[in-house]
Amino acid sequence: MRGKIIAGALLGMLLCGFGTSASAYDSQLKPFPDVPAGDWGEESVYALSAVGIISGYDDGTFRPDDQVTREAFLKMLVTSWQEDAATDEQPGAAGGSAPVQPIAPPPPATEPALPPLAGVSPERWSYPFVERAYEEGLLGAMIDGGAFQPDKPMTREEVAVAVGRELFGHMTADERRSWSDSGWKAERQTRAFADDGEIDVSQAVYAYLTAHAAIMVGDAGRFRPDATLTRREAAAILYRTINERSGDAPLDVTGFYAIRSYADIDKLDALGHVAFGWSHLDYAAPGAASLNVDTTEYKLPADWQSAVQAAQAAGVSRDLMVYANNEGRMLDAFLGDSLAQMAFLASLQEKLAAAPDAFTGVTLDWEGLLDERLQNPYVDFLRQVKRAIGDLPLTVAVQPTFYYKGYDMAAIGALADRVILMAYDFTYDPDRLPSAPLPLVGETVAAVLRDVPRSKLVLGISKQANQWTTAADGVTTSAKPTADMVEARLKTEGVQAQTEMPYFLRHITFRDQRGAHEIWYEDADAIARKLWLARYYGLSGISLWRMGLFTEQDWDVIRQAGRVAG
Repeated sequence: MRGKIIAGALLGMLLCGFGTSASAYDSQLKPFPDVPAGDWGEESVYALSAVGIISGYDDGTFRPDDQVTREAFLKMLVTSWQEDAATDEQPGAAGGSAPVQPIAPPPPATEPALPPLAGVSPERWSYPFVERAYEEGLLGAMIDGGAFQPDKPMTREEVAVAVGRELFGHMTADERRSWSDSGWKAERQTRAFADDGEIDVSQAVYAYLTAHAAIMVGDAGRFRPDATLTRREAAAILYRTINERSGDAPLDVTGFYAIRSYADIDKLDALGHVAFGWSHLDYAAPGAASLNVDTTEYKLPADWQSAVQAAQAAGVSRDLMVYANNEGRMLDAFLGDSLAQMAFLASLQEKLAAAPDAFTGVTLDWEGLLDERLQNPYVDFLRQVKRAIGDLPLTVAVQPTFYYKGYDMAAIGALADRVILMAYDFTYDPDRLPSAPLPLVGETVAAVLRDVPRSKLVLGISKQANQWTTAADGVTTSAKPTADMVEARLKTEGVQAQTEMPYFLRHITFRDQRGAHEIWYEDADAIARKLWLARYYGLSGISLWRMGLFTEQDWDVIRQAGRVAG
């Protein structure tokens, strides 16, 4: 679960090819020069950019003050539904919360079917987005005589109605009836907009629902229904819409308990799952392999029973994590050695049988599978593991397939009970790219969701800091300071620190006798942003590598994520 820094040469090629090839990262990794730090729309713009809903122009700008056309806003709205993600045959089957509905519901049953929409030809770039919004009944009064003008500037009323219609569709039948009968009228009276008479009365039931959700509340006592929107304003409205849609949906939290995690044993009650990292694959010779629980940092601690008992008392499901790394191509050889696999599986069964009440599942964290030719052998081995552990659920940790090609995500997603995505360790020293910038995390999740059901996918969060120090002679070195070291540094004089976009990480700078220092740090605010991303995608939950590294502020944020029993 430690992850490995992606090889510099290949990652350098990926970054240099940014936006130019299918293998390159498509994320916005640089700030927009026309969205200044501290701008009121900054958070909305960069959050939506991180999940691929909005993007900048070829010159790198965002143009926040440009008007938004109808088709541009509808593209953003429809894109936010994530309709290209893998479907869930059994929502919530992995034991986590049922995912947030990723697409808009059908239009209210009381509305008649609409005729074919004129004015948007299939050849137009916005056609699929406009048609999708039209199918869901979101266009309202934007349709004039059966026609739609896609390049017309979108007005505030039109946005409020489109968003309100989506919110209305998510209501129960009783809620719709109550809102239609009296709810919107009460909201209208409470708001008392001075220009209420300018709001189309036939659409007011939807417009006031958007106001009720605090997505659009007007200003200076006016709603300004006919005013057009800027790109900045549209981003802010859509960001609020997403937050209303996903809300504070609880996330299942998995904590990895390994390597000096005892300091957080009192945090087990914040978890739904705990994975005890006390074993690893031992493969020293052809035909011989075992589950090693006695050596290396992945071993049973002397008092391991007390940690298991604490998890049992907290009602937390308990996995035995099996770690392996492909250094020296060890896993390449093991996955081609059937006798060694048989020996390992027998050893795994023996260890589980020796402590029958200790573990309620198994997590495999096998890292460094670079070669695409390992996909089938690894999936075949996972099938054997499933048979060997019987009714115990199997969790499989995977690394991003931008580089690690040995994971067949679709097959693993179908086979495993849960899939933990280690969406971190993107560190690249030449560009000072830190471990887990939000844009790369978002892109990684979106890519995996094409193959893995969201009800099974868990977003891995690694509490990391990346530091670069440039000495007086110009030589730069890198390091990974621990959280306690960074927290202590933040309290010293002369340190500059702020959350910086588009990474959504704490950026820390200071100077001392060693030279100039730059640190990117995953603080509590950065972790909260990962939770937001997991909720946006409707994931099963998050995982924490590892317990013992997270601060009390981090745990406050994690506890607020909620707990779902495993």
